[in-house]
Amino acid sequence: MIYLNTTTDSTTQPAPSPVAPVPSTEQTSSIPYTTFALIALFVMIASYLIVKWIINFKRSIDKTKSTLKHELVTRYVQGFNWKSSAILNIIIINVLSITVVLFGIIYLAKKYEKPLSSAALSGFYGSIAIGLLLLIIFWISYIILFINGFKDAQYHHKKDLEAELKAIKNSLNINNYDHPELIKLDIEKIKAENPLGTKVIAKFIYQYNHLQEQKLEKQYLTYLDQIFKINLFLESLEAMEKSEKQNIEKIENQENETKEVVEQKSDTELTKLEKEIIWMERADRKVTIIKEANKLEKSLSKEEIQKRYEEYLYTIRNEDPLHANVQRNSWLTYRDSDIEDLFYNPNSYVIYSIDNGQTSLELSYKNFIIYYKDLLIKKFYSTK
Repeated sequence: MIYLNTTTDSTTQPAPSPVAPVPSTEQTSSIPYTTFALIALFVMIASYLIVKWIINFKRSIDKTKSTLKHELVTRYVQGFNWKSSAILNIIIINVLSITVVLFGIIYLAKKYEKPLSSAALSGFYGSIAIGLLLLIIFWISYIILFINGFKDAQYHHKKDLEAELKAIKNSLNINNYDHPELIKLDIEKIKAENPLGTKVIAKFIYQYNHLQEQKLEKQYLTYLDQIFKINLFLESLEAMEKSEKQNIEKIENQENETKEVVEQKSDTELTKLEKEIIWMERADRKVTIIKEANKLEKSLSKEEIQKRYEEYLYTIRNEDPLHANVQRNSWLTYRDSDIEDLFYNPNSYVIYSIDNGQTSLELSYKNFIIYYKDLLIKKFYSTK
């Protein structure tokens, strides 16, 4: 008997293979660390410059007020104008801050072409915020310093300038306002030993000769600029002369003390022959120095001597803290090239004329500045 197998064979079906993921068309880019490092560098530099600018602008305002005193009746910061080197610092600060903002805007604009990671997005949004914050801090600081620095009623008389100048004139107690209308300089002679100082004085004299041709406000600004520079020059020069006198006295005292010790020792220990030998050695050293100086003067041209003199002045003044206070500084608006040039050679002389060249007069550099200041005050207030 044949039995038929009625059960169907159960065949095992193979498991379906996993479906491969469809490649995404949007892949986030890696974080641009180099760009962020550059942004961080710009932020640090801009922050440092803003702090430095705020400190020095406050000092410039204070120095302007303390030097001009009661003659300053408007909001005016010495040396702060669109032609000054201080404007370059403002431009640099704003360019750095705007660059930080632009970095963020440019990279965020590219996110549609190549999506950024969430960390990169946060970083670029942050750079825009920081850049804008730097700009806001800078300009708000400027406005606050300017308004707060001139908040006193003394500096709010721009509209009443003529009346205020009349009041100042009455307070000066000047009985005689006689002054020459024109001053002439013998520039060729005086610039030989003081080329930079002569340039500044020539500019002063030109403005003096044309002062009455200007409108009142322009006259006043020209007057303030000159009076400030003259006052600062005389004030700083007096401090330098006082310091130099003290140093000379100190050296002389030391030499006298040394001389006394040597003399006491000489009386007890040195013979007459030894004293003569010491005297001859000192004399020989002096003669040698004089001969070398004469030889050097003959071998060098005037240009080379002038160059070496300028190098000497530069070295000496860099080592002198008093001269450092009058060197050009683009952060302190009042210390411009005119202030520095006035101190080029204060020991020179000025040859000038107040009668259209008929009579030639001569004064030391310092005395001429004092004399000219008196004439400037008289000419400015004579018509007020």
